[in-house]
Formats: sequence, structure tokens, C-alpha cells
Amino acid sequence: MKRLADRANIPLELDQNPAAQESRDIKGKLLEIHDQIAQRWQNALASEASGQVARDYLAKRGVSAEAIKLFRLGAAPDLWDDTVNWAKSKGYDLELVEKAGLIIKKEGSDRHYDRFRGRLMFPIATSRAG
Repeated sequence: MKRLADRANIPLELDQNPAAQESRDIKGKLLEIHDQIAQRWQNALASEASGQVARDYLAKRGVSAEAIKLFRLGAAPDLWDDTVNWAKSKGYDLELVEKAGLIIKKEGSDRHYDRFRGRLMFPIATSRAG
């Protein structure tokens, strides 16, 4: 709806109640986290030693560099705390990163660990904005 209103230069009156605004803020932060971790994993695939296995696999399957870039493929390092440490370094709240589905809280503890380890990552994208 927002995209169509923008195209037609029609201002939208958004729900201004605090709960709706908080929900939009959280959604925006989650999208930001997903975009940033996708970039992190793209860099790992492209240039880090941890991405070598994935690079070899993609080459063996005949996946071109153009396709890797087009589809934003990445590689999650095979570590228990890479994403946790990445999130901390970016100043993200770990509870929010957990809500994003990227890390898991260890049962009976306040510690977290990575959900995705040693995997080739295919980010899901949408053309929908917001």
C-alpha cells in the first residue's frame, strides 16, 4: 500500500498509536539485522577461509560468480559464536537477534549460540518495501 501511495504521490495516514509504531520499529530493525547478516555471510563466502568449502561446492556445481552475486549467496562460518559475536560487535540486542531467528538461547542459561553454522546461505528477498 505504501509503495502504491508513493507512486501516486498520495500521503498515507499511518496508525500513530505507540504499539503500532513500536511494531513498525521492531520490524524495521529485524529487516536491518537480516540485511546486515546477509552481507556478513556474503563476505565470508567471497573472501574468508571459512567460506572455502562453500566456494568449492558452488564451483563443483557450476554456479557462476554472477549468480552468487545476483542471489546474494553467503556462507555461515562453522562456529558456535560467529553470529553472536558479530551481533555484539554491531551493538545489536541479542534478544532481538534471537527474535530474528539467527541465534538460539541456550536452555537454562543466558548465553546464546548460532543457529546457522557451516552452511551455504540463500537469503530470501521480497520486492515489497517496508
